[in-house]
Amino acid sequence: MSKPVFSLVALLLAVAAVLFFPRAGWWFANALRLSPGPAPIPASELALEVNALKAELAQLGEVKKYVPQLPRQGVAAFVYSRYPFNFKSELLVNVGGNYGLRTGFVAALSAALASSPSEAPPLVLLGKLSRVFPDTALVQTVFDPSFQLAVRVGEKGIDALLQGGNEPRLTLIPKNAEISEGDIVYAAAPGFPYGIAVGEVGGALTTTKQVFSEARLRVPYDISTVQVVTIVSDGS
Repeated sequence: MSKPVFSLVALLLAVAAVLFFPRAGWWFANALRLSPGPAPIPASELALEVNALKAELAQLGEVKKYVPQLPRQGVAAFVYSRYPFNFKSELLVNVGGNYGLRTGFVAALSAALASSPSEAPPLVLLGKLSRVFPDTALVQTVFDPSFQLAVRVGEKGIDALLQGGNEPRLTLIPKNAEISEGDIVYAAAPGFPYGIAVGEVGGALTTTKQVFSEARLRVPYDISTVQVVTIVSDGS
């Protein structure tokens, strides 16, 4: 069979295959190089795409862990890693002025497990925003030695002053105040949501020769493991 005749027969077979068997026709046309197939994706581009997808999946997995704790009020913010230093006095979060945040806004932890699904989760005070940038913000925590907050203690609302530090403590407690270990400590200062929990009395009162006493503050979280916080204003 001559070459022109063979080419004509091949072309007719390809046309027939395309008409009656599209898949076979596509394969046949590619085999005869009548139409080029899709250009292969370079391995380097595939690797980049795979890495990007893995990073996205990791981020979605991180979000999924905190879905029950995301706030109905306020702004959820992720905490940038402090590893290997794990500073306790200051955290950097991934939201800032572009989200409407301002210096002095409160940073808290959502305690969703303690609330019913129909209610907004209660919050536990972590600190306040000390500096706000367009897309990030610094949180001054209760572990900062310069952090101070007027608080009340227990059902009787005993006044005290929270003094921050590596081991936060309650100071200026009236010496005759009836306070026990485990009593709740809550905020009572302007600029903070009134009544937001801070922690508990964490030990026996330290009696001094002065007219005031002191006690340790026990917080219900490990600051080194905090990865997401809720930012609220004093009106939330």
